[in-house]
Amino acid sequence: MSLTWIIKDGMYDADSERLTEACKSQGSTVVKLDYSMMALYKVPTTEKVMFYGPIPLATEMLSFGTWKPCVVRSDNFDYEVWSKKWDHCLNQGAKILTFGELQESFPPGKHFVRPCLDSKAFTGKVFDAAEFRELAFAVSMIAPEQLAIRVAISEPKPISEECRLFVVDGKVSTGSFYQRNGKRNIAAAPQEVIEFAERAIQTWTPAEIFTLDIGRSGDQLYIIETGCFNSAGLYGSDLNKLVADVNRYYED
Repeated sequence: MSLTWIIKDGMYDADSERLTEACKSQGSTVVKLDYSMMALYKVPTTEKVMFYGPIPLATEMLSFGTWKPCVVRSDNFDYEVWSKKWDHCLNQGAKILTFGELQESFPPGKHFVRPCLDSKAFTGKVFDAAEFRELAFAVSMIAPEQLAIRVAISEPKPISEECRLFVVDGKVSTGSFYQRNGKRNIAAAPQEVIEFAERAIQTWTPAEIFTLDIGRSGDQLYIIETGCFNSAGLYGSDLNKLVADVNRYYED
C-alpha cells in the first residue's frame, strides 16, 4: 500500500506546493489541508499516511493516533540525547538550564541559546542578556509554561555554511545548502557534507526518517542539529527523490 500524503497549504517558501507536485509525480495521493481540517474526513483510517505541515499541527495529527506512520517523532530529537551520541556537534558540551533559570542567570557577553527539544519554541541564535530577557519576558506574558522548557547555552561559533539533509532508512536521501556566508543559498549539498553525515549515521540514528543539519565552522564540518522531517524547510532538496525514498520505506 502506497502512502497518502496530507500536506498543509502555505508552508515556508512554497514548500507545500513543491512537495505536492513531487508526490503527484511519484503517483502518490495528496490531500491538501487548510485551516478547517475538513479534508481529513477524506482519508480512510485504513490508509498509510504521511503528514507535512507546522509543528503544532503535526503534534495534533500525532495525538489522533488514527493513521500510521503519519508523523515521525522521537525522544531522540533532544539536544541532550543526540549531542552525546554523535561526535563533532557544533555546540557539544553546552550547559543545560530551563528558560526561566537562564533568564535569571544569563552570563556576561553574547552566547548561543537554543531549545533542547525540536519544538521551535524559539529560534536558536546568539543573544546577549538584555535580548534574552526581552524574549523571556514576552514568553512569560504569552505562554508562561514555556519558561520550564530546557535550553542549551554555549559559546557562539561562526558558521560559514549550513546544509539540511534528509535521511531515510539510514542513508542520506537528498539535501541542500540553506545558507552560505550569511546569505541564502539553496545549491545541492556537496559530497563532502553527505559523506560526513553518513559517517555519523553509521554510528547512530535518532529515527527511521529525520533531518540532519550540517555546518562548517572554520575548516571543520559539524552537526548543528537533528529533528523531525515532517515540519522541516525543504530548501533546494530533490523532492522527487525524497518522496520516492519515503514511499519505498513504508511500502508493504
